[in-house]
Amino acid sequence: MPILGRHHRRHAPTTDEARRMHPREHAGNGPATAAPTAAAPTAATPEAPITPNGPAPTTAPAAASDAGPTTAPTAASNAGPTTAPPAGPGPTEWRGAGTPATATGDPATVNPATRDPYMHHDGDRPFEMWEGRSRIVLMPTAPPSILGLLGFMGATVMVGAWFAGWYGTPATPLIIFPFAMVFGGFAQFAAGMFAYRARDGVATAMHGLWGSFWIAFGIMQLLVLGGLMPAIPKGAVNPSFAWWFIVLCVITGMGALASLAENLGMFTVLGLLAVASGFTAAAFWGGFSVSLTIAGYLFVASAAAALYTASAMMFKNTYGRVILPLGEWGGAHKNIPGRIPSMPIQYEGGMPGAKIGQ
Repeated sequence: MPILGRHHRRHAPTTDEARRMHPREHAGNGPATAAPTAAAPTAATPEAPITPNGPAPTTAPAAASDAGPTTAPTAASNAGPTTAPPAGPGPTEWRGAGTPATATGDPATVNPATRDPYMHHDGDRPFEMWEGRSRIVLMPTAPPSILGLLGFMGATVMVGAWFAGWYGTPATPLIIFPFAMVFGGFAQFAAGMFAYRARDGVATAMHGLWGSFWIAFGIMQLLVLGGLMPAIPKGAVNPSFAWWFIVLCVITGMGALASLAENLGMFTVLGLLAVASGFTAAAFWGGFSVSLTIAGYLFVASAAAALYTASAMMFKNTYGRVILPLGEWGGAHKNIPGRIPSMPIQYEGGMPGAKIGQ
């Protein structure tokens, strides 16, 4: 389940809340009071007596000898010790229960096996305040690529097997296009649009691209069926149709490189798909039947990888743990069957906006 929303504060935090949320910034920031400095008494200078020859020289006694010590006590001596307590770890450093803090406060020293992601370093659980000061801004959704990859697989495996020569006649495109257009086209395109809400740029681009292709393929077969354009036989020379696959090859290749940052499953699907599109473009550009046969096998392999990737996502979404590894980055625990891959920040099940399943 994705992150449910940003924090939206309803009012300014109180002083206690601010100290609790940012202990380092407010460490030792209590009201500072300084004791008044005692002023030293000054001794009066006696008036010099008048003599016939003028005022007699007199020496005024030293003020310090009569008035005593004049050193004023410092504010620190009256106000007590002023040594500030040592600053602890920052507010964003989390530690498991019973995990000792290091001198540097490095979160990397925390043992992941005993780490409590909901426990602060001082033993507090600040998510109680987080739950009371947040609101949901995104509707929870299942992974859109589950539908997108399955729709892609259904359409691609049929056309790929036809390209490879496993079955079919010249009328095969007219028979398979309704299924390919609806499941591989409309359903996959809808998955790409829902990927916007899931904030998945790769899924948005790839499902939108290939959903559009299968919709266009269906429209082309409808035009052939209506007699508005001639059919394009398998292996025929048609550079205009070859340009479809040139565009598909370039964009899909870029998507494969981008998906490499997520997991190896999606990279395998898109990598095989980009190469298959290249061989198909070459086949329709120069009429190379061998190139089209190779493309058919690559399309079937890409469809098989899409089935595996979609199944892994679906099992992970329903069971809440890894069943089929996808080669995700960020730790071996994400690819071990039976392990919980992550612990997202979210409301508990049953609270408003948090819903498991349809």
